[in-house]
Amino acid sequence: MFHKGGNIEFNALRLNRVDAMMEAIIEPGTLAETKLFDAEKNILEADRPNVWNVWHENNMERILEVDSRKFGIAVTENTNQNIEEITTFTFYASVEHLKEKFKKKK
Repeated sequence: MFHKGGNIEFNALRLNRVDAMMEAIIEPGTLAETKLFDAEKNILEADRPNVWNVWHENNMERILEVDSRKFGIAVTENTNQNIEEITTFTFYASVEHLKEKFKKKK
């Protein structure tokens, strides 16, 4: 999931972001949105990007894009859909479905 031998603190911040993204589905609301905002802010503060080459290992743009893709993979895995074939509308409908599904389980 993360680069072996990478910065442990930075990897922990990225894990917090992924957790916040999933929490926003399971328990939507301002608290979840605040956690996601704070996680992204902490990542940006920990490693202020000054290189925008997407092939640079610690490039923030690349990290956020990869984390977003991981989020897409998590959503499609939980809905048994193919990430390469899902439309934007279906993706967001699936996110809403997961929110409702987890809300009902409470």
